[in-house]
Amino acid sequence: MCDRVDSPKFGDTFEVIQVPGRSHILFHKGNLANDTHGCILVGEQYEPLSGENAIIASGKAFKEFKERTNNINHFFLKIESYKRRIGNDK
Repeated sequence: MCDRVDSPKFGDTFEVIQVPGRSHILFHKGNLANDTHGCILVGEQYEPLSGENAIIASGKAFKEFKERTNNINHFFLKIESYKRRIGNDK
């Protein structure tokens, strides 16, 4: 479950709640792993930046995320495991 919150650092955003052993998991913009602080970064692309894997166009994507959730105060978040297969998919 995610609730709308007013973060002192990130402003109007959403917090993932009811996660055992965790708190303050927010959605916010950022590009590199050091930007996450255990939160969820929003972006439009995934590619190298300054020699590190990065999320690109995060500011633009976060603005769109806020526009799309403008009239929403709560939503459910489903996280599924995904394993990328490399090589022949036959």
